[in-house]
Amino acid sequence: MPLTNCPDCGRSISTAAASCPQCGRPSPFPPAAVPSAGQPPGARIMRLALLIIVGAALSLAAVATSVGPSTNTAVKLDPEARLDSARAAVTARLKDPASVRFGELRISAPASSLGGGTVVCGFVNARNGFGGYTGMAPFVFFAGRAELESDAWFAQHQLDYCRR
Repeated sequence: MPLTNCPDCGRSISTAAASCPQCGRPSPFPPAAVPSAGQPPGARIMRLALLIIVGAALSLAAVATSVGPSTNTAVKLDPEARLDSARAAVTARLKDPASVRFGELRISAPASSLGGGTVVCGFVNARNGFGGYTGMAPFVFFAGRAELESDAWFAQHQLDYCRR
């Protein structure tokens, strides 16, 4: 770094110094932008750009795998496994999963309008947000999706798929 003399005391000071160490006079030179130790000036921007690119690539990969053709694994499952899948999906939708009590469960015939997959129909009782049991309520389960009595899809399709 170049040295210069302080105008007040005459001592040699660096042009990068903010003030004279002898007398404290502020440096007449503007402070230079000092890069972080060991990093070139654009390193931080490059890391941020790389992070954004990697994040975008991972997001696109996740979307591409979730949008691809799905396989209906419920068709390949035995009846008890289908009922277990339905129980798990319904339990995940309720406020108090530990309180779930299932009533009648049955596997209905394949639903042609839903791609031929089987439908599980049943009744469930669980505690609500106030801690009281709500009473047996019907549900429909198809292809990993559990629909409860309050859902719009359920209201439209329950009678079609769960007739006795």
